[in-house]
Amino acid sequence: MQRRVKQAGGRWNSAKRVWEIYYDQAAALGLKKRIVKPEVSDIKHYQVSDTRHSHLVAVILRGITMIHIFPRKDLTMPEITVTLVDRTGVASQSHENFKAGIMHELEDILGDLLYSNSDITVVNARWVSQSPAAGDQDLVIHWVPDRDHSYLRQIWPSTVIAQNAGGHTHQHGNTTGSEFYRIPKLKTTGDYAKIAAHEAMHNITGLNNRQLHGQLGLAGDAGGTPHLPVTPNDRTLTQAGMQRGLPNQLL
Repeated sequence: MQRRVKQAGGRWNSAKRVWEIYYDQAAALGLKKRIVKPEVSDIKHYQVSDTRHSHLVAVILRGITMIHIFPRKDLTMPEITVTLVDRTGVASQSHENFKAGIMHELEDILGDLLYSNSDITVVNARWVSQSPAAGDQDLVIHWVPDRDHSYLRQIWPSTVIAQNAGGHTHQHGNTTGSEFYRIPKLKTTGDYAKIAAHEAMHNITGLNNRQLHGQLGLAGDAGGTPHLPVTPNDRTLTQAGMQRGLPNQLL
């Protein structure tokens, strides 16, 4: 949903923690029920667009008809910064384009995992080519060539990775590391994003293969293969993990 709002011209107002989007675009996205009256100081004037629902407000902001989508005050808007570290060693424009596709798909999946009834989840994702600075992100996922070139195993040699794994997450003391593999090659950016999101679930929830796999959905079937769409159980597990706090990340 976050990407759809962006594509429709919406913008995130970090100072007020709201999304700003044209009213007709919000209506087209089915977001009318999330529109609430902004602070009077934010607008020149406003008008109620539906007298039966006074929270539906069209806002005149600096001469532009816009709407503000405010999070409910009794809920905290989920927000997470995800850093994807490219350790594949591949350098080409097609590779960069493919990475962008993975990132967008992953943002959508994580946004769905962190979705609450009244809020649009803010997922900030980015690609980097080397380890990010400590404290510069919430969740880190490494993309490596294959399991034989595992970054986790490079740092923690005793890490055990299944032969057919598409990714792996390992806890070592109070630090957790997650990675997914370029080879074996998958067909679409969405396939890679699904594996990355599954490893993100391991990372956020702290659950190992035995505990997470078999719950279906993105948590995975009995063999550990994740599936979409995201299930209510996926959201429950992930949001509970977020509330506990993310572990220290392998950089």
